[in-house]
Amino acid sequence: MSGFDIIGSMKKRCIIFLFIFLISLCPILNFSTFVKADDTDEFLEVETSIENFDEYNSISIYSNQILLTAENKVTSIANGQVTDFNNIGGENGQIYQPKFAKKIKDNSILIYDGLNRVQIYNEQFQFLKLFDKINAGSKFYNLGTVSSLATDYLGNVYMTDATNNKILKIDVDSTYIEEIALSTTEQISNNTKLAINANGTKLALSIEATDGNEIYVYNLADNLELTKFSTTEFLGMMFDCTDNLFTYDASKINKYLNTDFSLSSTKTLAQNVKSVDINLEDGTFFCLGNKIYSFKAENFASNANNQVAPINIKSTTLNQSKAKICVNNASCKLFKTPVSFSSSNILPENSKVIVLKEDIEQNLNMSFVLTNIDGVEVEGYVEKQYLTPCTSEFKRATYKTICQNVPVLTYPTKNAGIGKTIDAESTELTVIGNATTYSDFAGNQYYEVETENGIGYVSQKYLAKTGEFESKPTEFTPTSDFTTKFIAYNLIIVCLLVVTIFVTLLIIKKTKNNKNEE
Repeated sequence: MSGFDIIGSMKKRCIIFLFIFLISLCPILNFSTFVKADDTDEFLEVETSIENFDEYNSISIYSNQILLTAENKVTSIANGQVTDFNNIGGENGQIYQPKFAKKIKDNSILIYDGLNRVQIYNEQFQFLKLFDKINAGSKFYNLGTVSSLATDYLGNVYMTDATNNKILKIDVDSTYIEEIALSTTEQISNNTKLAINANGTKLALSIEATDGNEIYVYNLADNLELTKFSTTEFLGMMFDCTDNLFTYDASKINKYLNTDFSLSSTKTLAQNVKSVDINLEDGTFFCLGNKIYSFKAENFASNANNQVAPINIKSTTLNQSKAKICVNNASCKLFKTPVSFSSSNILPENSKVIVLKEDIEQNLNMSFVLTNIDGVEVEGYVEKQYLTPCTSEFKRATYKTICQNVPVLTYPTKNAGIGKTIDAESTELTVIGNATTYSDFAGNQYYEVETENGIGYVSQKYLAKTGEFESKPTEFTPTSDFTTKFIAYNLIIVCLLVVTIFVTLLIIKKTKNNKNEE
C-alpha cells in the first residue's frame, strides 16, 4: 500500500470519526431547525360536504368550530364533520329564522333568532337557557330586533337592539339582559354593527352616515370614547387578540392599529363575501361567499399562538414578592392561549400550580401558571375560578447551606433561572416559607429565602436549620446551557487538533520510511 493510500484511508477514518462525534454532541448543543411561521397569503378553501352556500348568511369561528346560519337552520363544521341543527319552532330550544350563532365559553353555543330571543345550547344543541327579557332596574321589557351580536372570552354577549335603541349585554351565568350606557347619542338602526375585544374592555360601534359609516371605539371601563373614524362600503368588523380592529366589505378587509386606530393596511379578498370572522387563536380569517375560504396574511392579524409568554421562568432576576402557589379546586382545562376554548391538558383536582402572572390582559378570567403533569412541567392558562391559594404556617428561621455552589432560583422549580449562587458551605440564609410544598417535575421541594436582591428558592435538600445536622451531600454545581455548549465546542476543537497532529505524524513517518527505503 502506497503512502497516499494510507493517508487516504486515514482521512476516511477521521471523517467518519468526526461525523459520529458531532452527531453525539447534537443533544448537548441543542441544534434547532427554524421553520417559517405558518403565515401565508394563500386563500384556502375549507373542505366540507356542503355543496350550496347561497342559503347561508353569517359565519363565526372559534377554535376548531365554524358556525353558519341559514333561513331555517344552524350548521356546525368541526373537524370535517357537518352537523345541522334545524329544530324549527317557537318553543324553548327550537329556532325560527336564526340570525347569529356563536360559540362561547365551556363550548356552549349561542343562537339569536327571528323571535328576538337568545338561547344557549350545549355542544350537542341541547337547550340550556333562554334570554329574552331586558332588566331596566325598575321594570323589564322584551328584547327587540338585534342588528349585531358579539361575544368576549369572559362569557359575555353584546348586542345592538334596533327596536329599543339600546346597546345590551348578557352575562351567560345570569338571568337577564342588561343595558350598557354609552356616551353616543346616535340612533341604532338595523344596519348598526358592533365588535368587542377578547377581554370585554373595548367596544367598537358603527353608525350609518351619509357616505358610509362612522366607527366609534369606546373604553367600557369608564365609558370613554377613544376614537372616531369614517369608512365606506362597510359590512362588519372584529378585533384580533391584541385589539387591532378590522372592518370589511364585500371585497376587502381594512386593519386599524390598536395604538391609535389609524388605518394600517388593506387586504383584498379572493371573491365577494357576505360575512367574515377571525379565529383569535391563530389570526386566521374565515370568509363566507359562494364557498368558505380562509387566509392568514403575514403581519396582518395577531397570532395568539405565537405570543411570547407573559413570564419567563428562565429569568435570572429575583422577584420582590413570593411566588403564589395555588391548588385547583376542581378538574379543569389548561389552555395553550388566553383566548382558547380548546385545552392542551386537563388538570386533575388538587393539582398544585405556580401562578406566574395573575392578570392576563387578553382574558381577565385567566391566570398564567406553571404546573407538573405526569412528571413534566408545562405552562398554560387556567381560569381563576378554579384556583385556591395555598397557605403556610411556616415561621421565619435561619438555615445554613450544607454544601458549596447552592443555586438560588427565581421560582420553586429546577427549570427556573439562577438568581444567584451561594458559594460557601455553612452560609446562613433567612428562610421565610416552604413554597407550600409545591413539588417540581423532579420531585424537589423548596424553601423561600430572603436575599439582598429579592426572594428566591433553594431546594430543601441543600439547607439545614442551624444546629440540626452537618451531613454533606454530593456537591452541586449548577451548569447553564451556555457553559454546556462552551464545553462541547472546546471538545470539538481539541478533537480536531488531535486528529490533525495524528495525521501529520503519520505523513512524516511515512515520508521518512520512503527516504530510508531509497
